[in-house]
Amino acid sequence: MKFKKHILLFSGCLVAVGLVQFLTSPASFIPSPTLDDVPLNGPVVVELFTSQNCPYCPVADRFLDQLATRPHVIALGCHVTYWDRDPARKDPFSTPLCTDRQHAYDSYLNGTGVFTPHMMVNGEISLVGSKPYRITQALELSKNGLPEIMIASSSPDVFDVIFPEALSLEKNNIHLTGVVIGADQQGRYGPLSRPVLDIRDLTSHWNGTEKTISFHLPNISETAQSLVILVQEGENANGPIRAAGELFLHSSP
Repeated sequence: MKFKKHILLFSGCLVAVGLVQFLTSPASFIPSPTLDDVPLNGPVVVELFTSQNCPYCPVADRFLDQLATRPHVIALGCHVTYWDRDPARKDPFSTPLCTDRQHAYDSYLNGTGVFTPHMMVNGEISLVGSKPYRITQALELSKNGLPEIMIASSSPDVFDVIFPEALSLEKNNIHLTGVVIGADQQGRYGPLSRPVLDIRDLTSHWNGTEKTISFHLPNISETAQSLVILVQEGENANGPIRAAGELFLHSSP
């Protein structure tokens, strides 16, 4: 009888240990569904605020990886720093630029608080990045696409920008932002698509009405894959995105 009790106790311990491991394991071990295909008619900017130290982020990272392969989606993997509590496990892609950008969005959204995985679509739709039905809803709302900015490079660090005729700006707080995107990486728990390497304010190069401009953008990382240009509202470039474009720097997407 005692033997049976010991067996039952031992079995119960194994179940408990397994349950704890399941609940504390990174979300990467839970298969993520395939996102519904929403045809888009123009650029849609999808920003994911994420971290390799966030246990809820691997599923969202994989959703961004899916979106990055779709026509017209401009995907940005923005890794924040506030999960880097252990220096030994610092996310190598985290940057204060992404943390600041997310806090700026939070201010625009009336200070509801930052979190991960946090997805912003076209700078105006905020959602939890691990919920596929919310991502599909956001894409449906944005499927008409943004006016597209055309970008060319006349030399390694000089860029020519043509703004779309359809771009109509009625706000005073308009910013021009350049986002440098790195090549896809393999992270701790799966693929990491299009990590943000740099964010630069280019507003001083543009008066808000010119249809063509050229500007010098030095010190772009050799690992950079593309340059994204955004026209965005808000005092800190933290409002709705009104136009977007992307130039691949070293190779085709």
